[in-house]
Amino acid sequence: EVDCPEGKALLISDDPFRDFNTLLKHFSPFIASSATIDPSAVIGEGTTIQPNVVIGPNVVIGKNCLIHAGAVINYNCDLGDNVIIHSNVVVGSEGFYYKKRDHGFEKLHSAGRVRLENHVELGAGTTIDRGVTATTLIKQHTRIDNLCHIGHDTVIGERCLLAAHTGVAGCTVVGDDVTMW
Repeated sequence: EVDCPEGKALLISDDPFRDFNTLLKHFSPFIASSATIDPSAVIGEGTTIQPNVVIGPNVVIGKNCLIHAGAVINYNCDLGDNVIIHSNVVVGSEGFYYKKRDHGFEKLHSAGRVRLENHVELGAGTTIDRGVTATTLIKQHTRIDNLCHIGHDTVIGERCLLAAHTGVAGCTVVGDDVTMW
Protein backbone atom coordinates (compact mmCIF):
# COMPACT_ATOMS: atom_id res chain seq x y z
CA GLU A 1 0.00 0.00 0.00
CA VAL A 2 1.45 3.33 -1.10
CA ASP A 3 -0.01 6.73 -1.84
CA CYS A 4 -0.09 7.74 -5.48
CA PRO A 5 1.65 11.07 -6.10
CA GLU A 6 -0.59 13.74 -7.58
CA GLY A 7 -0.56 13.69 -11.39
CA LYS A 8 1.04 10.23 -11.48
CA ALA A 9 -0.20 6.70 -11.93
CA LEU A 10 0.94 3.56 -10.18
CA LEU A 11 1.25 0.26 -12.00
CA ILE A 12 0.84 -2.67 -9.64
CA SER A 13 2.60 -5.79 -10.83
CA ASP A 14 3.48 -9.20 -9.44
CA ASP A 15 6.47 -9.27 -11.87
CA PRO A 16 7.79 -5.77 -12.76
CA PHE A 17 10.68 -7.20 -14.80
CA ARG A 18 8.32 -9.10 -17.11
CA ASP A 19 5.89 -6.20 -17.34
CA PHE A 20 8.66 -3.70 -18.17
CA ASN A 21 9.61 -5.88 -21.15
CA THR A 22 5.96 -6.14 -22.22
CA LEU A 23 5.51 -2.34 -22.09
CA LEU A 24 8.82 -1.78 -23.87
CA LYS A 25 7.87 -4.09 -26.74
CA HIS A 26 4.60 -2.16 -27.11
CA PHE A 27 5.80 1.45 -26.76
CA SER A 28 9.41 1.18 -27.97
CA PRO A 29 9.76 -1.88 -30.19
CA PHE A 30 13.00 -2.92 -31.87
CA ILE A 31 13.52 -0.99 -35.11
CA ALA A 32 15.01 -3.12 -37.88
CA SER A 33 17.29 -1.47 -40.40
CA SER A 34 16.29 -1.55 -44.04
CA ALA A 35 19.73 -0.63 -45.39
CA THR A 36 23.38 -0.44 -44.39
CA ILE A 37 22.82 3.25 -43.73
CA ASP A 38 19.17 3.61 -42.79
CA PRO A 39 17.33 6.30 -44.78
CA SER A 40 16.11 7.91 -41.53
CA ALA A 41 19.68 8.58 -40.36
CA VAL A 42 20.79 12.23 -40.37
CA ILE A 43 24.47 12.69 -41.19
CA GLY A 44 26.09 16.10 -40.78
CA GLU A 45 28.07 18.03 -43.33
CA GLY A 46 31.72 17.04 -43.66
CA THR A 47 31.26 13.66 -41.98
CA THR A 48 33.18 10.73 -43.52
CA ILE A 49 31.67 7.24 -43.43
CA GLN A 50 34.17 4.50 -44.37
CA PRO A 51 33.12 1.21 -46.06
CA ASN A 52 31.17 -1.49 -44.20
CA VAL A 53 29.74 0.86 -41.58
CA VAL A 54 26.19 0.14 -40.38
CA ILE A 55 24.06 3.08 -39.26
CA GLY A 56 20.63 2.22 -37.88
CA PRO A 57 17.29 4.00 -37.87
CA ASN A 58 16.86 7.35 -36.11
CA VAL A 59 20.59 7.95 -35.77
CA VAL A 60 21.89 11.52 -35.77
CA ILE A 61 25.57 12.12 -36.56
CA GLY A 62 26.96 15.64 -36.29
CA LYS A 63 29.32 17.58 -38.53
CA ASN A 64 32.93 16.65 -39.37
CA CYS A 65 32.80 13.19 -37.81
CA LEU A 66 34.91 10.22 -38.97
CA ILE A 67 33.38 6.75 -38.78
CA HIS A 68 35.95 4.06 -39.64
CA ALA A 69 35.29 0.77 -41.45
CA GLY A 70 33.22 -1.86 -39.70
CA ALA A 71 31.67 0.36 -37.05
CA VAL A 72 28.04 -0.19 -36.05
CA ILE A 73 25.85 2.62 -34.76
CA ASN A 74 22.55 1.08 -33.71
CA TYR A 75 19.16 2.77 -33.77
CA ASN A 76 18.32 5.85 -31.68
CA CYS A 77 21.93 6.96 -31.12
CA ASP A 78 23.10 10.56 -31.26
CA LEU A 79 26.66 11.67 -32.04
CA GLY A 80 27.82 15.27 -31.71
CA ASP A 81 30.27 17.13 -33.95
CA ASN A 82 33.90 16.08 -34.55
CA VAL A 83 33.36 12.56 -33.17
CA ILE A 84 35.79 9.82 -34.23
CA ILE A 85 34.65 6.19 -34.19
CA HIS A 86 37.40 3.68 -34.97
CA SER A 87 36.93 0.30 -36.66
CA ASN A 88 34.65 -2.35 -35.19
CA VAL A 89 33.14 -0.11 -32.53
CA VAL A 90 29.54 -0.86 -31.54
CA VAL A 91 27.47 2.06 -30.27
CA GLY A 92 24.04 1.24 -28.85
CA SER A 93 24.25 -2.46 -28.07
CA GLU A 94 21.76 -3.91 -25.58
CA GLY A 95 22.59 -3.57 -21.91
CA PHE A 96 23.64 -6.64 -19.92
CA TYR A 97 20.75 -6.87 -17.47
CA TYR A 98 19.16 -10.22 -16.57
CA LYS A 99 16.84 -11.84 -14.05
CA LYS A 100 17.39 -15.45 -13.07
CA ARG A 101 14.30 -17.57 -13.67
CA ASP A 102 13.62 -21.28 -13.10
CA HIS A 103 14.09 -21.88 -16.84
CA GLY A 104 17.29 -19.78 -17.14
CA PHE A 105 17.79 -16.05 -17.55
CA GLU A 106 15.36 -13.42 -18.81
CA LYS A 107 16.86 -10.33 -20.47
CA LEU A 108 15.66 -6.86 -19.53
CA HIS A 109 15.53 -5.08 -22.88
CA SER A 110 16.98 -1.62 -23.37
CA ALA A 111 14.65 1.32 -23.98
CA GLY A 112 17.28 4.05 -23.70
CA ARG A 113 19.72 5.73 -26.04
CA VAL A 114 23.40 6.56 -26.43
CA ARG A 115 24.61 10.16 -26.71
CA LEU A 116 28.22 11.02 -27.60
CA GLU A 117 28.88 14.73 -27.18
CA ASN A 118 31.28 16.79 -29.34
CA HIS A 119 34.94 15.77 -29.76
CA VAL A 120 34.55 12.23 -28.38
CA GLU A 121 36.85 9.51 -29.74
CA LEU A 122 36.18 5.77 -29.39
CA GLY A 123 39.03 3.31 -30.01
CA ALA A 124 38.75 0.15 -32.11
CA GLY A 125 36.61 -2.65 -30.73
CA THR A 126 34.97 -0.56 -28.02
CA THR A 127 31.31 -1.13 -27.14
CA ILE A 128 28.86 1.36 -25.65
CA ASP A 129 25.59 -0.12 -24.33
CA ARG A 130 22.38 1.84 -24.78
CA GLY A 131 20.63 2.80 -21.58
CA VAL A 132 18.05 0.41 -20.22
CA THR A 133 15.80 3.23 -19.00
CA ALA A 134 17.90 6.36 -19.63
CA THR A 135 20.69 7.61 -21.89
CA THR A 136 24.24 6.31 -21.78
CA LEU A 137 26.21 9.55 -22.08
CA ILE A 138 29.83 10.20 -23.01
CA LYS A 139 30.55 13.89 -22.47
CA GLN A 140 32.67 16.17 -24.66
CA HIS A 141 36.41 15.81 -25.23
CA THR A 142 36.52 12.31 -23.73
CA ARG A 143 38.83 9.70 -25.29
CA ILE A 144 38.20 5.99 -24.91
CA ASP A 145 40.95 3.58 -26.01
CA ASN A 146 40.63 0.27 -27.86
CA LEU A 147 38.64 -2.65 -26.46
CA CYS A 148 36.81 -0.78 -23.72
CA HIS A 149 33.24 -1.39 -22.59
CA ILE A 150 30.78 1.17 -21.22
CA GLY A 151 27.70 -0.37 -19.59
CA HIS A 152 24.09 0.76 -19.84
CA ASP A 153 22.85 4.02 -18.27
CA THR A 154 26.43 5.17 -17.57
CA VAL A 155 27.63 8.78 -17.67
CA ILE A 156 31.29 9.47 -18.45
CA GLY A 157 32.29 13.06 -17.71
CA GLU A 158 34.11 15.67 -19.80
CA ARG A 159 37.79 15.32 -20.73
CA CYS A 160 38.15 11.77 -19.43
CA LEU A 161 40.73 9.25 -20.66
CA LEU A 162 39.98 5.53 -20.50
CA ALA A 163 42.89 3.22 -21.37
CA ALA A 164 42.58 -0.07 -23.25
CA HIS A 165 40.53 -2.87 -21.67
CA THR A 166 38.78 -0.55 -19.22
CA GLY A 167 35.27 -1.66 -18.37
CA VAL A 168 32.73 0.59 -16.70
CA ALA A 169 29.74 -1.20 -15.17
CA GLY A 170 26.20 -0.12 -15.97
CA CYS A 171 24.63 2.77 -14.06
CA THR A 172 28.01 4.27 -13.14
CA VAL A 173 28.75 8.01 -13.09
CA VAL A 174 32.35 9.08 -13.78
CA GLY A 175 33.19 12.72 -13.06
CA ASP A 176 35.06 15.18 -15.27
CA ASP A 177 38.82 14.97 -15.92
CA VAL A 178 39.14 11.35 -14.78
CA THR A 179 41.85 9.02 -16.17
CA MET A 180 41.23 5.26 -15.88
CA TRP A 181 44.06 2.77 -16.54
